[in-house]
Amino acid sequence: MRALVCSEITDDLTGVEVSEVATPDPGPGEVRIRVKATSVNYPDLLLCQGNYQLKLEPPFTPGMDISGEIDALGEGVVGFERGDSVVGGMRYGGFAEFAVVSVQGLQRKPDNMSFAEAAAYSVAYLVSVCLGGGLDFGHDHAGSFHHGRHVPRRSFKLHGGHACVRYGASR
Repeated sequence: MRALVCSEITDDLTGVEVSEVATPDPGPGEVRIRVKATSVNYPDLLLCQGNYQLKLEPPFTPGMDISGEIDALGEGVVGFERGDSVVGGMRYGGFAEFAVVSVQGLQRKPDNMSFAEAAAYSVAYLVSVCLGGGLDFGHDHAGSFHHGRHVPRRSFKLHGGHACVRYGASR
């Protein structure tokens, strides 16, 4: 299968490339997901630069949030079947055609969400919702940034943010 692999920790991310790797098999209590969508989150970049609190030795595949369809079930998995549309989270491993996820970190994908929306829900959307009620991460009129300043009940602003975060902040 193809996966985005970090083979070397570098500041400029030149140690990250698409590679052919073995398709993982699910262990007890895990499922393998054929990944339909994944979100890119700031911790994924930090992980590949060696600046995240979790320190992995290369090679590894980043990617925290995925959505897709269950392809295989590990021993003891109940409540899910092959073909179920799901969304899951893990600390790394999501930037691949297949990913193995513990059923503890797995949910059914809501029918009213696309795979892309579901993949962005866990980190990007929920962070924006949590921060949206009380922090202003925006751009002020003078052009300076005021990251993390507490602003009670003001709208969440994000300068140059990506769509799912802006969408989440509007909810």
